[in-house]
Amino acid sequence: MAWPPLTILLVDDTPEDRELYRRYLLQDPEYSYTFVEAGLGQQGLDLYRQCQPDVVLLDYRLPDLDGLEFLAQLQPSATPWACLPVIVVTGQGNERIAVECMQSGAQDYLIKEQLNPERLHLAVRHTLEAVQLRTELQKRVEREQLITQITQKIHRSMDLDEILQASVQGLRQLLHTDRVIIFQVATDGSGSVVGESVGEEWQSILAANIIDPCFAASYLERYRQGLVTSNTDIHKGTLDPCHVNLLAQFQVRANLVMPVMSGSGLWGLIIAHHCASPRQWEPLEVELLQALADQIGIALQQAELYQQVQQELVERRQTQRKLNQVLDSAIAFISSFRFWKNRDWAYEYYSKGCEALWGYTPEELMADKNLWLSRLFPEDRERILEPLFTAFFTESKIEVEYRFYHKDGSLRWVSSSYASCQVELDCWIVTAVNQDITDRKQAEMALRDSEERFRTLSATAPIGICQTSGDGDCLYTNTYWQEMSGLSFAESLGSGWLQAIHPADRDALFHAWDAYVRGECDRLPDFRLLTPKGDIRWVSARVAAIKSASGEVLGYVGTDEDITERKLAEEKIREQAALLDIVPDAIYVCDLSKRIIYWNQGAERLYGWTAAEAIGQPAHELLRSSQLSAEAIMPRLLEGGEFQDEVCKLSKTGQEVIVAARWALVRNEAGQPKAILAVNTDITEKKKLEAQFLRAQRLESIGTLAGGLAHDLNNMLTPILISAQLLQKQFPDEKKQELLKILESNARRGADLIRQILTFARGSDTTLLLLQLQELLKDVVQICQHTLPKSITISLEVAADLAMVFADPTQLHQVLMNLCVNARDAMPEGGQLRLQAENFYADETYRQMNPEAQVGAYAVITVADTGMGMTSEVLDRIFDPFFSTKGVGQGTGLGMSVVQGIIRSHGGFIAVKSYLGQGTQFQVYLPAIKATEVTAVSEPELRLGQGELILVVDDEANLLTTTKTVLEEYNYRVITARDGIEALSLYVQHRDDISAVLIDMMMPEMDGPTAIQILKTINPEVNVIACSGLPLAQFPILDRTNIRARLPKPYTAQELLTTLHEVLHHPSPIGSRSLEDSSPQ
Repeated sequence: MAWPPLTILLVDDTPEDRELYRRYLLQDPEYSYTFVEAGLGQQGLDLYRQCQPDVVLLDYRLPDLDGLEFLAQLQPSATPWACLPVIVVTGQGNERIAVECMQSGAQDYLIKEQLNPERLHLAVRHTLEAVQLRTELQKRVEREQLITQITQKIHRSMDLDEILQASVQGLRQLLHTDRVIIFQVATDGSGSVVGESVGEEWQSILAANIIDPCFAASYLERYRQGLVTSNTDIHKGTLDPCHVNLLAQFQVRANLVMPVMSGSGLWGLIIAHHCASPRQWEPLEVELLQALADQIGIALQQAELYQQVQQELVERRQTQRKLNQVLDSAIAFISSFRFWKNRDWAYEYYSKGCEALWGYTPEELMADKNLWLSRLFPEDRERILEPLFTAFFTESKIEVEYRFYHKDGSLRWVSSSYASCQVELDCWIVTAVNQDITDRKQAEMALRDSEERFRTLSATAPIGICQTSGDGDCLYTNTYWQEMSGLSFAESLGSGWLQAIHPADRDALFHAWDAYVRGECDRLPDFRLLTPKGDIRWVSARVAAIKSASGEVLGYVGTDEDITERKLAEEKIREQAALLDIVPDAIYVCDLSKRIIYWNQGAERLYGWTAAEAIGQPAHELLRSSQLSAEAIMPRLLEGGEFQDEVCKLSKTGQEVIVAARWALVRNEAGQPKAILAVNTDITEKKKLEAQFLRAQRLESIGTLAGGLAHDLNNMLTPILISAQLLQKQFPDEKKQELLKILESNARRGADLIRQILTFARGSDTTLLLLQLQELLKDVVQICQHTLPKSITISLEVAADLAMVFADPTQLHQVLMNLCVNARDAMPEGGQLRLQAENFYADETYRQMNPEAQVGAYAVITVADTGMGMTSEVLDRIFDPFFSTKGVGQGTGLGMSVVQGIIRSHGGFIAVKSYLGQGTQFQVYLPAIKATEVTAVSEPELRLGQGELILVVDDEANLLTTTKTVLEEYNYRVITARDGIEALSLYVQHRDDISAVLIDMMMPEMDGPTAIQILKTINPEVNVIACSGLPLAQFPILDRTNIRARLPKPYTAQELLTTLHEVLHHPSPIGSRSLEDSSPQ
C-alpha cells in the first residue's frame, strides 16, 4: 500500500547530521518523506507551528535551546492527552536525560553513535503509532464519558421533557454544533419540535409545528426503516428544493438526521444542525448519534411505560375510591313475600327504597307479582331462579347478584340476600335485602380491564416489572423480569423473587428497602441479580406504592432497568480515567467547604503532597497563595461558572510555583453547586523566559541608543584625531609633542571604547588583528589592580615564547574583563586571581575527548580564582542565555553566553573546571599563529596630493573644517557640502574637475546612500569614499555600488590621506579598514 508522504522536521545545528537522517529515512521501504530543517531550536518551534510535521527529530543540545526546553515550549497546556511526535537524538547517552525527555512528552530517545537506518525507521513507526493510538484513545474516552453522562441523565428521570432536554443539551456539547433538536413525527410526516438546544446566535425553533409535504413523500419511509441521513451542505446535495428551502428558513447549512425508534415504530428524529458553515460529519459522530438515539428510544419507552403504569395506578385508585363511595352510600330496601311449594309467591311488603333502586313504587310491585320477574336480565333469570328456589325450601341463606331493568330502561346491578322460614306445611316466608351495586360492578369491571391492560403492557415492556403485596410477597412479574432473573413466573411468586438477588447485595438492599418503607429515602441503590446459571445482571430499581383512597399502602410496583452494559462502561471509564494521572497538570476537586476530595498524581508531582496527605485538607491552607484568596474565587465562580488566573503557590518544600490556574463550578442534577474542579498548569519556566525576554528587549533598546551615541561621538573624535596629527607636524617641541600624543592616544581609546560598546550592544563588525597577547594581558591586569578590591591578589604569568593569535583586541579585552569580574564576584571575602598564558598543542586524542577542539596549536589564557566554586547543575548551564546565579537587577545572564560566542567566532573554545569551596578555572583556547614576534613597522610617510579637487560632504561643521584643513595642508583642493542636495549641486558644477567625493552616510535632507546612487547615475566612474560613525556594514548599498573605499570614523589624517592616495592612484576598489584588510595573506 502506498502511504502518503510524511513530513519530518529535522532540528539539528549540524548539517552533516541532518544529511545523515535524510539519507537513512530515504531508505525506508514503507514510507516516503518530505523534510523541513532547522539549525536552531526557536527556528524549529516556528516551523513546527507552521507545517505541523508528522515526526520531529530533535537534537538534544542546540545552541539556543536544549531538548527539554524545546519540549516544554512545544507541549500544549490545555490538553491532558498531549502526545508529542518527537524523537530526541543526542551524541552522548545519559539515562537521566532520556527519562526527562520521555516524561516531557518525547516518544523515543536515540544515541547518534548507535543510529542506523533500521533503528531510525523503527523509532519513526513507533512514534507514529503512539501518536495515533493516543489520539484515538482520547477521542474514545471522551466519547464514552459523554455518552455515559448523557445516558445517566436521560435514564435518571422518568419525566419525558427532562429526558428530551438532557438529550439535546448533551448531544450539542458532544458534537460541538450549533443546534440539536428532537422532532416528534406524526403518521402523516408532520410533527413538532419537542426538544432543542441552540446557540445564542441562532434562532430557536422549539415547539414549532412543521409541515413539509416533500418530507413525507421523499424521506419519511426512509426514517421508518431506521436509515440515517447525513448532509455536508444542503445546497450541494440531492435534497428536494422544497426541503432545502425549509431548512434554509431555520439557518441550516449541514445536518445529521437519526431516527428514534420506540417499540416497533418511528417515534421521531434527533437532528444535528450546523448553521455557521458546511460540515463534514465524521463516522464517529454518526456512530455516536446512533448510540444516543438508541438510548433515547429506550428512555422514551421507559418513560411512556412508567407514565402508563402510573396512569393505571391512578385509575385503579380512582375506581377503588368510587367503589368505596358506592358501598358507603348504597341504597338498600327490604321486601318480603310468601313462597309456596308449587313455586308461586305473593308479596307482602316493599320498603320505600325500592323506588330509588328499581324505579317502581311499592304499590306497583305489590300489584303485579310478575313485574319483578319480567324486569330481570334474561341471562341472569335462568342463572339465579333455581338456586333461589332450592335455598327457600331448605331455609338456607343465599346471596345473588343480578341485573335488573330500571323503570327508565337502564340496566342496574342488584345484590339481594335472602332468608326463608317455613310457616306452614307448604309455605315459607322469605325476606330479602336488596342493594344497588351498579357502581361497584362498573368499578370492578373497570378495574379488571385496567389490570388486563397493565398485564398486557407489562408483558411487552423492555424493563422488568414486579408487583408485591404490602408485606413484600410477589404477586406478579413480567416476562422481562423473568428473563433478567432467570426465574419462572411461578418461581418468583411469594418470597421466591428474593432468591434472584445477589447474596452479597441482599443485606444492603433489605436495609435500603426498610428505609424506603419508613420514608427515609426515595429510591433503592443499584444491585445485582444472580441467575441460576450464574449470570450476573446489574439493575436500577424504582418503586411506587399502591395506596387505597384512604392512603393505606396496598402493595408496591417496581420497575427494574437492566444497566449491566452501563456498569461495564462505567468500569471501563474508571480504568481509562486512571490514565489522567500521567498528565503533567495538577488536577484536584474541592467540596463547597474548600476541602480537597480528589488529588491526581500530577498534583502530587507539582506540589509534593501525596493524595493521602492532601485529601480532606482545606485547599487554601495547603496551597498557600498571597495573590488570590478562596473567598475571592467563589463569588466569581458563582457568577460565571468558571474562573482562571495566574497564581503563585507554595509547594510542600516551600518552593514557589507559578501556575495557570483554572477553576470550574460543578453542579448537581438540580443545577445547584456541589464541587469545584481546579486544573493547575506549571508555567514557572515560562514566566522566567518571559522575564528574560523583557531583559533582552531592554538590551536591544540599549543597542539602539548606543548606535546613536556612537555616531555622534565618532563625529566628535574625528576632528580631534586629525587636529592632533596636524599639530604634531607644526610643533616640534618635545613637550608639546608629548601632549599632542596624549590627546591622540585618548581619542583613539575613546574610539575603541565606542566600538566595544557597539560590539556588546549590537554585534558590530569584528576586526581581527595579528595580536601579541602579552600587552593585552598586562592592560587587563592593570585595570583589575585599579578596580578590584585590595583583598584580591592578582598574578600574571606569560610564556616567553607565547604564540601570536588573530583576534579582535576589543572583544578579547571584553572576554577577559568579564571573566575577571565574575572571579571578583566569586570571592566576596577576597582571594587570589591568577592570569596565565601559554602554548598548547591539541593532538588527535585530545580532539576526540573535546569535540570543539581541532588538531593544531593553541594559545591558552587561564583565568583562575580561589572563590566559592559552582555546583555541577550550575556548571551545566553557565553558557545558557539569560542564566544567572545573581540576584534580580545584578546581572542579565548574558555575560558568559557573549564570552562563549566571541571565542567561538575566533575559532576557539572554552574549558571550565569548578569545585565547591575551592574555586573556578576558565581556559580560553585561541588558534595560534607560528610567528611569535612582529617587527615594528614604521609609520608610513604622508603623501602629498597633486592639486586634485576633492568634494567633502558632511553635516558636522567641525569635521568639515579639520578635513578641509588637512587636505589643503597636503596639496589638495577642497570644496565642501553640508548635505546630499548641496553635494549634488556642487558635483554637477565641477564634475570634470572633481577627482573624488568623501561623503558621510548619515546626513539631514538627503543622506549618503541616496546621494551616492544619484552620483553613480550622473557618473558611474565617480570615485566615492564612504564615511560613517556607525559600522559601514549597516549600509547594504555599499555592496551594490562600485564604492572605491570605506573610511570608518573616527579617522586620522594618516588614514584619510592614505585612503585618498590609494583611491586616486589604484584602479580597483581598496575596501575599508575591515576584517579582510587586517588579515595577513
